Amino acid sequence: MSNGITYSGELRRKIIHLSSSIFALLLIVYGWNNIITPMVIFTFSFIILDYIRIYNLSINKVYKLIFDDVTRNKEQNKLTGASYVLIGITLTILLFDENAAVNGILYLSFGDTSAALIGRKYGKTFIGNKTLEGSFAFFITCLIVSNLLTPTSLIVAIIASCFA
Repeated sequence: MSNGITYSGELRRKIIHLSSSIFALLLIVYGWNNIITPMVIFTFSFIILDYIRIYNLSINKVYKLIFDDVTRNKEQNKLTGASYVLIGITLTILLFDENAAVNGILYLSFGDTSAALIGRKYGKTFIGNKTLEGSFAFFITCLIVSNLLTPTSLIVAIIASCFA
């Protein structure tokens, strides 16, 4: 399922997607108290710019020049996935403790990337519009992230990866 994006475009999209892991690093380095206000401001500003992109032809032309190959068909006249990623990260930081938020952000960043790339390239078994192979890649990636970041039991890592 291409969503109007070539595999090379999907690869570029996921490289951009991986950059969202910077928010986990910022949370680790600066802590919740110092990151939450700038994060909320940044997220709202990004959403406003994303809406302006839809309705302003000049800005839309510049956007398409830079990001057309990574924009899904359904995002052409709606908020992009980047807006939803920022909303998700901001809510995760707001609702969970720092350790859980860092894990959640990295699950999103790395897990979603592996799921999309593996699912698009090797996915054969569809469950809805997702592939079993991509879902398995997501799960394994989240397990690896859990075990690298936090000294937690394997069962906790498995449960967290399943819920993610």
